[in-house]
Amino acid sequence: MKKLLHLFWTHLFPLPIVSGLEGALARVFTAGVVYHFLPILPPPTVQPVPVGMAHFIDLTWLGQASNFEIYRQALIALLVVYASGLALPVVLPVLAVAYIALYTLINSQGFTNHSHHILAVVLFSQALAALFYLRPKAGSWLKPSSGLQAWMLVAAQAGMASAYLISVFSKLWNSGFTWLFRSHYIALDMVKTMRQNYFSALDLRYATEPPNVVWMLEHPFWTAALFDLGFLVEALIVLSVGSRKLAFLFGVGTICMHRSINYFMGLEFHQNETMLAVFFVNVPFLIACLLGQRRQLSPG
Repeated sequence: MKKLLHLFWTHLFPLPIVSGLEGALARVFTAGVVYHFLPILPPPTVQPVPVGMAHFIDLTWLGQASNFEIYRQALIALLVVYASGLALPVVLPVLAVAYIALYTLINSQGFTNHSHHILAVVLFSQALAALFYLRPKAGSWLKPSSGLQAWMLVAAQAGMASAYLISVFSKLWNSGFTWLFRSHYIALDMVKTMRQNYFSALDLRYATEPPNVVWMLEHPFWTAALFDLGFLVEALIVLSVGSRKLAFLFGVGTICMHRSINYFMGLEFHQNETMLAVFFVNVPFLIACLLGQRRQLSPG
């Protein structure tokens, strides 16, 4: 029975072979994206509506200018070490917790910014992989083995897919499981938001509906079809974890979904799109193949 379960699991979530070059490129790209989106200015020195670890820890010291600058430089140093692949079982957990702590304070101000969540999910998932893949033999501590790099890829994919799956369940739960049949009403919510923005600041940008919103109002069937297609992509992307071909297809599809949301709703998901490109479209793997560095390594 145990053998059958193992066989079922390995076929459901296969472990891809990851070369040293692919693993290094994935870490460099991820570190670069995290660095690019790091805040330059310190967050507020208060946490009026604490979330996450802020319920138990006072993080307001991060908002002090001198502390924030030191903290930011420490994060950058951790990103450099993470990109190099050195001591990942130690560096990754520290980096993940430090990154989450910073954005916990930012999100403890009474409003939530979801744009950076996907980066925290990737770092945290890879940190768990690095900890659980620890081996007493040399290879996992100072230099990532092929097996660890494979698990880091799968962990990042699984973490991101889980985030999208939570979005699916949230839509269903909050709509009383009618979201698929009522998704076209999002256009009305957009009009309502624009009206509120206009009467709050009398900003002429919100005085009339843009052409994309008008199109959505005039074509409820196609609007629902587009949103429901995105819903299915979010729900099924978990099935592509560990599969090169399926991950590529779902990665491209999910990026297209985010691009369409940006066009119709003006919402930006740059962090999601870049992480999808790294771990699902798998740009590091494609570059490694183009450079002829795709080595057939057995997971160690």
